[in-house]
Amino acid sequence: MAIQQKDEIRAFGGRSKERREAEIRAVQNMEYTDMMRIPDGIIPRGMVYGWAAYSVYGQARPERIWQARLKGWDFVPVERHPEMTFQGLGEVDPRTSGYIWRGGSVLMERPVELQQIADQAMDKLNFTTLITTPGLENSQYPTQIGTQFYSGSLEEGYKNASFGG
Repeated sequence: MAIQQKDEIRAFGGRSKERREAEIRAVQNMEYTDMMRIPDGIIPRGMVYGWAAYSVYGQARPERIWQARLKGWDFVPVERHPEMTFQGLGEVDPRTSGYIWRGGSVLMERPVELQQIADQAMDKLNFTTLITTPGLENSQYPTQIGTQFYSGSLEEGYKNASFGG
């Protein structure tokens, strides 16, 4: 048994059999993989991941990261997902060392509870915008949620609104 395990390790260059099988599946997959896609199953329980733009068209916008941090986002440590980095592939830009980057965006995380609060606030803002937008009373869309058709309170309407989620 020990000889077979040693042969497997040697055959796979020191990598585990599971990792090697995952690599083979990835090579065989001919579908386009979005570089911003966060692989399934890597997000820790109780957290959400998201990309925060640091630069737009090559122009640094560090205030965007500062705003994200004020809203509970923090950097995902590179040690957690070394497979998502360029470390080990040669010279690494010292400004991006220690973080997971794609283009001008950095991978960040925040607790699920804060994300749920943010989602509720966004739903409320969207609902308020929808019912106060002039002209929706004659809209071609069958929502009939424009101010002409809506007679309840804003808070009551928001609680009863369905956003498909």
